[in-house]
Amino acid sequence: MQAERFRTDDLSLLANLTASERKQLNSKGIFTVTQLSYTFRPRRRPKHLREKREKYHHSLKALAIRERKIHIVGSPKLNIRRTPIFLDVESVPDQDFYYLIGVRIFKNDSSVQHSLWADTQQDERKIWTEFLQVLAGVEDPVLIHYGSFEAKFIKLMRERYPETAASDVRLDRVLKESVNLLEFIYGQVYFPTYSNGLKEIAGFLGFNWPDRDATGAYSVIWRHQWEESMTPRVEQKLRTYNSADCEALEFVVKVLWRLPSPEESKKLHQAGDIAFVTPTLSNAFSHPSWQKFEGAMPELDKINEAAQ
Repeated sequence: MQAERFRTDDLSLLANLTASERKQLNSKGIFTVTQLSYTFRPRRRPKHLREKREKYHHSLKALAIRERKIHIVGSPKLNIRRTPIFLDVESVPDQDFYYLIGVRIFKNDSSVQHSLWADTQQDERKIWTEFLQVLAGVEDPVLIHYGSFEAKFIKLMRERYPETAASDVRLDRVLKESVNLLEFIYGQVYFPTYSNGLKEIAGFLGFNWPDRDATGAYSVIWRHQWEESMTPRVEQKLRTYNSADCEALEFVVKVLWRLPSPEESKKLHQAGDIAFVTPTLSNAFSHPSWQKFEGAMPELDKINEAAQ
């Protein structure tokens, strides 16, 4: 059933497309990602809106998938001038318990990975304190995470253990200036992937995962298995999974650092790597099999001119 779903190119493959949006597209005769890709029309933006971020376009995501190219809107630049710290946290949701903090520090062209592990809920305070100590040892740190989970984790830990962060005057600044990489990508960089998940994007860019089947849901199961057995092999599996997320995050950031300027877009578009979305983006909404329509009545010509 799953393989059939992929073969049919169904709109449900687009993770960010809601059921109501899919239903609306179906009512217009659009049932596949390929069909949706031909509906994208790049437009000129009014001057007063050019500084604001463009809204997210499902049709542009579909176009990126069809053409197997990264599509860039505007001139996004990921400027990180301080020491990057890549953060990924694992939890047991039903216990409201955070048991593993992955911290990867990039400096002087090399990276150091920290894996802070809690055996029990009583150890949660310990690994939070260890995280603050790691943070304190880095000059001008900037936290980079994927999604809002890690930012919420930091805010919650500060509330749960207020005495541990009382002396760290930098924590407010670090939290305020942290970078949510998913937020940076959303609506600006369209990867030819069905979702904006870290695993899918990093995999497309060439990152090799130790366990391609590992997911957040599996990690919760593994943690419960570890609590029952205390098996070192399961603990190591979780540490490896978490470290891989940190490394993948670093990998994607380094790719985004190398994003070209719009002036280089023509060369890169011809090379088949990247396309910049401009009002003159070629082949965005022209289907190769469409022919010029000549109707028997002038009214039909007007209808055809307005149709997509």
